Amino acid sequence: MQIETHAPLLLVELGFIAGQHDRSKLPKIKRIPSPIVIEGKLYQKQLNPVSYQLFAEPFAQSLRIQNLNIKLLSQQLNKPILPFALQLQAGQFNQLVKPWKPIPMPAKKHLGYAVQWFGLAAAFIILVVLFKLKGRTKNNQ
Repeated sequence: MQIETHAPLLLVELGFIAGQHDRSKLPKIKRIPSPIVIEGKLYQKQLNPVSYQLFAEPFAQSLRIQNLNIKLLSQQLNKPILPFALQLQAGQFNQLVKPWKPIPMPAKKHLGYAVQWFGLAAAFIILVVLFKLKGRTKNNQ
């Protein structure tokens, strides 16, 4: 979205559209009326350390990307893009699925993770102590 002429682009998360079985065809997207007033929250997208390339697939009037890397997308489009994105408030553009609802984790799950990691740390310490003792007995012989 461009807020003003000559201003950098603002990325707006509208939601997800179901793709077709044939990946060579993009789904139809309704054009958003202009001008428009929208509300949401700004957030800064973290780079995926495992896969940060765009993997851009150009189409006639569109571009499909696999990962959001704002710097690389700006270079691909040859236009400046603001370093954050806007997540719309619920109820705007209801035709699209918005999966970013927070999923609450119960305290039992956190406790389970804590027990698991402390158990792994204890096992590591026991192994280090055993290897050190084994090394001492070998050196004493």
